[in-house]
Amino acid sequence: MDTPEWLTTRLASATGTIVASIEYRLAPEHPFPAGLDDCWDALSWLAENAPSLDADPSRIAVMGDSAGGNLAAVLCLMTRDSGWPSITHQTLIYPALDLNFASPSIDTEGHHGIASRPQMEAVRTLYIGETDAADWRVSPICAENLQGLPPAHIVVAEHDTLRDDGIRYAERLRASDVPVKLSSCAGMAHGFLALRFTPSARRRALDGIVDELKKAFNRP
Repeated sequence: MDTPEWLTTRLASATGTIVASIEYRLAPEHPFPAGLDDCWDALSWLAENAPSLDADPSRIAVMGDSAGGNLAAVLCLMTRDSGWPSITHQTLIYPALDLNFASPSIDTEGHHGIASRPQMEAVRTLYIGETDAADWRVSPICAENLQGLPPAHIVVAEHDTLRDDGIRYAERLRASDVPVKLSSCAGMAHGFLALRFTPSARRRALDGIVDELKKAFNRP
């Protein structure tokens, strides 16, 4: 939980919103769907208990980076299909959206030391076990219908193995009449928001994320 703290605290301060960070169970000790179940339970609890948190249950956004972006995207599909709770906005930061590895960048950018293809294949095996990678709950880009999903802000990095996952998902959302802002961060690799030696790129990306959240929440 310490890893994303710098991001969650900055988001809370910059947007003037309540930010909840979910400590979901991790693979391989807890493979799919344990982590997704935890996120769903936490989201449901937050929506049910919003008044006691002095929060507005009609203005809920989900956000995640990398594997967290996968979970955030799946949660939006789940809430749409169940009709509750209502999600106002989704922010997906260099998300893993296709565990079939059908995106071209898996190969064109998969030689980097960060999120290389062999690393991604190992993570997939540990996370999904015997689950079909085409299951939309592990590969949300495989969902047949993306209509009715909340507006999205998708952040990708130019030299990221997962770059084209985000681009392809943005294209599919737009084709389904879902408003999308796609932000591409030049020169960056996967996970750059957590790298201290890219302060300018981090600041620009974070400013863009904050701006889109403020618009979604109608905040000045």
